[in-house]
Amino acid sequence: NEIRLYVKGSIEQILRLSKRYIHHGTTVALSDEKAREFIMDSNQMAAKGLRILAMATGTSLEDLTYVGMVGIIDPERPQVEEAVSQLKTGGVSVKMITGDAEKTAKAIATRLKIYNGTDLSVSGEDLDHMSA
Repeated sequence: NEIRLYVKGSIEQILRLSKRYIHHGTTVALSDEKAREFIMDSNQMAAKGLRILAMATGTSLEDLTYVGMVGIIDPERPQVEEAVSQLKTGGVSVKMITGDAEKTAKAIATRLKIYNGTDLSVSGEDLDHMSA
């Protein structure tokens, strides 16, 4: 008669809620060091343009076990690269706003020739801290 939760979200959110993780079929306490390792792994995936989805399970939000993450390829529509090129040729300064993680967004924007590695990038967290 137990209620079991299955939770998905950003790696940071899921790890913040998780107390344990599964390692080779065994549940192990989640240390700060291990959480940082998982985040580094997700950053490597995001830098390749993958959208990261982390998952956990448990009987309450206060008692979750991190079970893993997946990297999802969500390709841009075929016409996007050409549209960006035409806009830039027409003198339009193209900007991208997305709900993706910053590393994922930079990888996608680089692929679309919107971001060159030195352009300004503002994360959602940075925006939250700016005043109007």
